[in-house]
Amino acid sequence: MASTLTALDAVRARIAAAVLATPAAPALGRFTLRPAQQESVTAIRHALRGHAGALVADAAGSGKTVLALAVAAGYDEVLVLTPAAVREQWRRAARDAGVAVRLESHETLSRSRRVQAAPLIIVDEAHHFRNPRSVRYAALARLARGRHLLLLSATPVVNRPADRDALLSLFLGSRPRTPQLLERVILRRAGRPEASVAVRELPSLLGDADVPGLTERLACLPPPLPVADGSSAVALVRITLAMAWSSSLAALDAALRRRIQRGMAMADTLREGRWPTRDALRDWIIGDDATQLALLLDPSELPRTPPPEAAATLARHLDAVHAMRACVAPMLESDAAARADAIRRLLDCEAPRRVVLLARHAETVRALYAQLRNLPGVVAIIGTRVHAAAGRWTRDEVLRALGPRQPPWRPDDPRGIRLLLATDILAEGVELQGCATLIHGDPAWTPARFEQRVGRVARDGQRDTVHVLRFAMPAGAAALLDLTERLRRKREARRRSLAHTTATTALRDAVERWHADPEDVESPAGPVVAAAEGQHDGMLIVLSAGSAQPSRLLAAVHREGRWQVSPRAATAHRLVVGCGHPLQLRGQDLRVARQVVSAWRRQVASRQVVRDVDTLPTPLLRRVAQRLDRWIQAAPLAQRSAAVARARRLQAGLSSARGAGAEADVRSALRQTRVDECLDRLEQLIEERPVLARPATERISALLILRRRLPAAPAPPAPSIESAATR
Repeated sequence: MASTLTALDAVRARIAAAVLATPAAPALGRFTLRPAQQESVTAIRHALRGHAGALVADAAGSGKTVLALAVAAGYDEVLVLTPAAVREQWRRAARDAGVAVRLESHETLSRSRRVQAAPLIIVDEAHHFRNPRSVRYAALARLARGRHLLLLSATPVVNRPADRDALLSLFLGSRPRTPQLLERVILRRAGRPEASVAVRELPSLLGDADVPGLTERLACLPPPLPVADGSSAVALVRITLAMAWSSSLAALDAALRRRIQRGMAMADTLREGRWPTRDALRDWIIGDDATQLALLLDPSELPRTPPPEAAATLARHLDAVHAMRACVAPMLESDAAARADAIRRLLDCEAPRRVVLLARHAETVRALYAQLRNLPGVVAIIGTRVHAAAGRWTRDEVLRALGPRQPPWRPDDPRGIRLLLATDILAEGVELQGCATLIHGDPAWTPARFEQRVGRVARDGQRDTVHVLRFAMPAGAAALLDLTERLRRKREARRRSLAHTTATTALRDAVERWHADPEDVESPAGPVVAAAEGQHDGMLIVLSAGSAQPSRLLAAVHREGRWQVSPRAATAHRLVVGCGHPLQLRGQDLRVARQVVSAWRRQVASRQVVRDVDTLPTPLLRRVAQRLDRWIQAAPLAQRSAAVARARRLQAGLSSARGAGAEADVRSALRQTRVDECLDRLEQLIEERPVLARPATERISALLILRRRLPAAPAPPAPSIESAATR
């Protein structure tokens, strides 16, 4: 029994090593990586070598910046793309880690400014690149072609699963999103940071103060006059105004004022007999009480002639907006005062804790600051400006004063910050562990925004329980928005898109207790085999391709007379949690195991999936094949043999062209009308493609046979094999 137990320990240890990966170095400059972070660094490196990219979707505040810098330490040159608001924070972190990086902002790509690429590109807050039609997405796709791309985002799914797929396309291109591929390129530790910061939701600060008649006016708002190149979007206008109302009456009044100003600009253009386009309307300077044409337009670019009913449509809409603003005006001051009084009461009853309020609408922050500016320690950040009654502050000084390792607030400190009021520009990337209370100044449109706000204070280094409060939404705005249902749908979409990460985390947690020092367990150089009790008849198989490549785990389950083999973490987890006491190996167990593994190998080899899932054909590669086939058919007979050989080289080389940028270049080459130009461009792309690690031949490293405790029964027949996944 002792020898069987030793073999079982060895098998379990190898399974744990395959799942957990070899930890990276624990030290990085002034940072010390936790064991889980060390394993994540190794997993990221494997993903970059095998797929040219990775998406780290750990929770906010869990240390994604440190992970990225640990990976960056292995590259000679690194480019970091980050929001301008957190660029200084990245600069400090890189200095503390002792890693040289070059920093550029997202906004630089949005303005189409030229940015020099690097072997490794790190994109912080990557969810800002989720729209494939945006300028910044196209710029990043071009920049990342042929490079390794590391994306960081706690909220890769903001509205729908397509958000995640757009990010992955930056380095995977149009290749199939199989579950096993997602498990390799998306890394997410479920839950909050390992520091286990406690978060406590408190009751609303203020009741739902409604405005009589406002709900009805907003619901019956006449449709606006669209621009010449647009359409009437009355539903979107109502939602926009309702969202502003849910923030504050000051935000709603500002939104109504902007609609009136826009309407005045359109009315001035209509009186000239012109119907403005979207671009033409931008040429008007819109002030508080008047509009003015900024430039004398080229007559060839003047807007089109409006329809006969345009003036009447615009007048009805503006009359309704004026009436809504008149309805709101008497309650503007009282609404801001009530919100400010609620914050004052919170500050009076709180222990010496710093408080931060984050809101989407700048007008809400501005109105609250006007009410609270006389209190000691109140600072507001609106856009790039810092407002403080107790002297001049820079934005970086405010963030440092509220960052990690700051002493508690003292009432006798004339420069101490007690309350920070800010827009959502601070809801991403910054560290505010010096604050222990968060107020949602208004409801967020997505669950991701709520999490981003909480993640500013509930992160590593937070010593206190985080208190989270909010203002209740007005009943009328809540009814119009149906925000609860909208948020539920978006949470469900994110859960489905990242469900595989939950299974991966569960598997890692389950096998962590199996981890053992190789010196403490008898471990032969060759494969180790053991048997144990299980809840299912199955096998756990570790395949290894050498020390340069990560081992991987296969799970085989016997159901209804067939063996199903899968590399998915969920299948392996079901077998791991049911693993119990050791059992004696039987000859028939080994025989069946050999047959299952052999049959699986033959099956995946016949499908040409054993090398990598990336060899599967994509629509783009099929277009390439069709173009090459037409070229071969048109070639003279004497040159056809050489044409076939060249076509095969092109197809083999382009099979590893990956990423949205590389695929865009292939499409551009296919649009060449001259065949020789098309082929030359395709060969050039092959020479520029990234060099990716290809796995060597895999061998069985460990085999754990699981058998249910059942009465004696005939041995199962020679197995037929059914693969639950292609790899």
